[in-house]
Amino acid sequence: IKNTFELKNARHKWSFKKYVFDPSVIILIDEKKPDIELSLESKKESWISGETPSYEVTGNVVDSKGDDILASGLKRDVAYTEELAGEEEEISDKLLNGTDGIEAIINADNNSFLLKLSKEDNTLCTETTTYYIYAVDYAGNYNKITKTIKVDSTCPTIESVVVEKNGLCSFFF
Repeated sequence: IKNTFELKNARHKWSFKKYVFDPSVIILIDEKKPDIELSLESKKESWISGETPSYEVTGNVVDSKGDDILASGLKRDVAYTEELAGEEEEISDKLLNGTDGIEAIINADNNSFLLKLSKEDNTLCTETTTYYIYAVDYAGNYNKITKTIKVDSTCPTIESVVVEKNGLCSFFF
């Protein structure tokens, strides 16, 4: 190695290391996590009935913002119903090489993702569930957001019915 230096930008939260072996070889290492966030619609509190057949979660995901040109690119966006546990390298390896989880569709043209959940393929739970949505880049850097979908499976109960003199009925739940 001829020389080594590291650049960091705390304001924009990016960094990279540069190793120079000789004047013709330069290695750049992506150390920045992808940015992932829910869309405004998906940030809202979500209630569905126990009979709802499907639900979609949308958001934005990008591996480079602004002047950060050293991104390795997004490999996958995947959701789990349990938070991944273990050392950072173990989680990164599972995200990079795993075949489990619920794959989201990434649209690189507009930096968005779409997570389709349905009862038909057993990805939409029948009880209140928190989904852990991970974005991982080819360098193994990852970031996580959560989305809780609340399921209302109880029928309303009518406590009383009042019939008024004019024949109108009032129901109290």
